[in-house]
Amino acid sequence: MRISLLILALILLQTFSFGQQKEIDSLLNLTKSAVDSKGLAYAHGRLAWLLMYKDLDVAFAHNDSAMRIYENLSDPKNIAISHYKYGVLRRIRGNFGEALTSMEKYRDYVAAKQDTFGLANSYFQLGAIHSNSGNFENALESYYKALKIYENRQDSTGMGFTMNSIGIVYKNIKKYPDAIEIYEQVIDIHEKRRDSNRLADAHHNLGSVYHEQKDYNKALAHYFSSNKLNKGNGNQWGLAINYADIGSVFMEEKEYPKAIEYLNQAYAIQLKNNYSDNMGLTLANLGEAYFRTGNYSRAEGYLIQGIAIAADSKKVMRELHHNLFELYQQQGSYKKALDNHKLYVAYNDSIIDEKSIESINALQVRYETTKKDEELARQQLQLKETENVLLKTENQNKLAIAGGLLLLFISIASLFYYRQRQRLKSQEITRLKAQQEVLKLEALIQGEEKERVRLAQDLHDGINGDLAVIKYKISSLDAEKFEKKQRSAYEEAIGMLDNAVEQIRRISHNLAPPALHNFELVEAIRQYCVKVASANPTLKINFQYFGEKLKLDKETETTVYRMVQELLTNVVKHAQATEALVQMNHRDDVLHITVEDNGKGFDIKSEATGIGMQNIRSRTHYLKGELDLDSGPNGTTIQIDLNLKNIQDK
Repeated sequence: MRISLLILALILLQTFSFGQQKEIDSLLNLTKSAVDSKGLAYAHGRLAWLLMYKDLDVAFAHNDSAMRIYENLSDPKNIAISHYKYGVLRRIRGNFGEALTSMEKYRDYVAAKQDTFGLANSYFQLGAIHSNSGNFENALESYYKALKIYENRQDSTGMGFTMNSIGIVYKNIKKYPDAIEIYEQVIDIHEKRRDSNRLADAHHNLGSVYHEQKDYNKALAHYFSSNKLNKGNGNQWGLAINYADIGSVFMEEKEYPKAIEYLNQAYAIQLKNNYSDNMGLTLANLGEAYFRTGNYSRAEGYLIQGIAIAADSKKVMRELHHNLFELYQQQGSYKKALDNHKLYVAYNDSIIDEKSIESINALQVRYETTKKDEELARQQLQLKETENVLLKTENQNKLAIAGGLLLLFISIASLFYYRQRQRLKSQEITRLKAQQEVLKLEALIQGEEKERVRLAQDLHDGINGDLAVIKYKISSLDAEKFEKKQRSAYEEAIGMLDNAVEQIRRISHNLAPPALHNFELVEAIRQYCVKVASANPTLKINFQYFGEKLKLDKETETTVYRMVQELLTNVVKHAQATEALVQMNHRDDVLHITVEDNGKGFDIKSEATGIGMQNIRSRTHYLKGELDLDSGPNGTTIQIDLNLKNIQDK
């Protein structure tokens, strides 16, 4: 029975491959004989898609022809589709920056047209581009957006290939059980749909998970299953990937001649089709294999060639420089070895850090929580509908005895109306009190800021000017005529005046920082962090900003700046910390502010009521935000969340 099924599968694969080649031949004939511009453009565009894994350069040429025709026809829909194809073609070639630009143009078009299917496809391709370039956080975010749309559309095919790609990200961040579970679901989906192309991808990806876990027998079994499907489909790109990974397995098992055999097959396909995105890793493995077999000159040639074409991939550059480090160390070229080791360490540190993994995990939790919330809302809606039916039945029963209960009903209604009016009055009084509190707080903050500016001006224009005049008059004295003791006092006085001028200048700038008026909020806070760090050499301050561009009115910018300033002042004065983090994240009209340190912490109940923390709480309340404080012996974390829509409406 199994043999019969295998024969049937092979026949189906051959039939599909033959049918695809027949379509390619028909389209090529159409490009030579078509008179209608739209028909000619369609033929070129379809050929670009069919040939992308067979001959990448020819696929690009056909898409160029299609794009020129659609631009001449002023056809925005098909221009957008051509951008989509450019995005995929450039991703396969390894030009991730250009691929991202093309795919975003397509996404913007389908979003404006409210085309949910096209929007899901664009998010999927954006996820693939981010994933291939090593930006796993953005990749997972895009994939989840695509999966959400496919689930709403009940599109099992879209769900299958999106889950397959999410599995790749799980593998890259070493969440192997999750990756294996999702790939097994994907294989089941594609087997039921008899989708041999995506089934080949799923087998390859599941093999790569077992590969990373060093379960080489299972890895090779899935790689060879994938290759069998890719041969039937004529998928050169997939064949090259599998050959490279099979070679990598034999590398890890130290069977270097077998590794070289499969890696050379992968390299030949990649070189012929200009698959530069994966060619760098193949060259890295070939270089290592020849190094392990003692062929140093050939190893060096492959590794240097890999560096020349793999600049967009941090992971590949890391492996290439590590292999060159080992090669030059073995040869005694210690200067070259050291240079490559430094580059290896730099690439290794920049690929993915603990913060990125935490952010990815948070994104996954947020996605799963959203699904649970939607299910809960659906259940609540059903419950509400049931309650409405019961209420309707109850009302009908009440109508039967309405005559006897009419007087009681009127009495109850009157009482309810009275209490409702009382409640509304109480609510209005509470609202007015709250509004009055906000106005008082606003006046206090504005008054405080005006007083700061006034004090800064008085210090700068008044005392600082007087000190400058005093210094000038003292400096005009002829110090050469002084005795030694007088000259020493003279120089000491000059130094004290300089120090006083600098201190007043620093106080003036803290009261009314010029950066806050000359730059936007983010740059002003960044400069303030640098300034505090330079004034406190034992404290390292790291400032980070993520998300969308921040635009606030000057009053709000000043309030946020004072909050960060107060928090950093507390770190410097009380925390005894060596490291501090100031992080701002602006997404979906919400500004998240985090200030962390590794200091000694404090007792929240007894010390969080000081003037500094009270100021921070007051400003947070004024901006209608939320403040969360956590402190212990390993440091303090303060998080402030501001809904910018609430600030605009206050």
